[in-house]
Amino acid sequence: MIGKPVTVSAIMPTYNAAPYLAAAIESIRQQTYTDWELIIIDDGSTDATPAILAQYRDPRIITERIEANQGRGVARNMALQRCRGRYIAICDSDDMSLPGRFARQVEVLTQRPDIDVVSGQVAYFWGDEPPETRLLYPEDPAVIQARFARGRMAVSHAAAMIRATCFQRFGLYATECHRAQDLEFFLRIRHACSFMTLPDRLVLYRHERRIPFTKWLENAWYTRYAAYHAAAGRAGSHATILTFQQFSQLWATRLRVYTIDILRFLNFQLRTYIGTQRILR
Repeated sequence: MIGKPVTVSAIMPTYNAAPYLAAAIESIRQQTYTDWELIIIDDGSTDATPAILAQYRDPRIITERIEANQGRGVARNMALQRCRGRYIAICDSDDMSLPGRFARQVEVLTQRPDIDVVSGQVAYFWGDEPPETRLLYPEDPAVIQARFARGRMAVSHAAAMIRATCFQRFGLYATECHRAQDLEFFLRIRHACSFMTLPDRLVLYRHERRIPFTKWLENAWYTRYAAYHAAAGRAGSHATILTFQQFSQLWATRLRVYTIDILRFLNFQLRTYIGTQRILR
């Protein structure tokens, strides 16, 4: 993209998130760190999203529209191809970044050239409920890598700021992963990149209090596929990588999903009902 370089490029794909979009955008405009651009890709929304975006005249906000919905991966990749920043801030259109988020993360990435991805803790909320920390992401680098090694998310993607060079070196998001693209990307780069999670709350994350079983199961399938896809990509094999449909038909995949992942769902539901905080390990 032609233009003056900036420090932070915030990327925000959006699809039919009109009730929350303005709050998400305003949370970026209210950042205490001001050297940023916000690239919003409207992924074929059929609600009031185009009208909301048309109201903004801030020159730091760039908007583009995909006429037919293509999926979050396509929208994120389109935004990445237009970025001018050294650092990429992940921003979802139904979440809100706290005012000091960019300043804190830029400080870390500037002072710590050995860190490639810096994230933080998130507070979960839904509707008018007060935000609360339900998951605590590990801060110990060894624990982060150990969790990634098990194919599990170890840092909050929604609160991440990533060096643009990571995408230049390892490619963009895998659009084959309709879900868990963030996990696939982190697993793909984890052997060559270093991660840090700050103790600070950086993002208010809009999250359903009760996740339907069907949605949980779909996430479980794609989490498994993301781990497979990242490993296959790193191996550099000339063999064709299985499609999601092919992978989901493997007996080993089906066995793990219908045993381990269903047990995880039941555990999650129980913890949600009790209201206990979970520390990821």
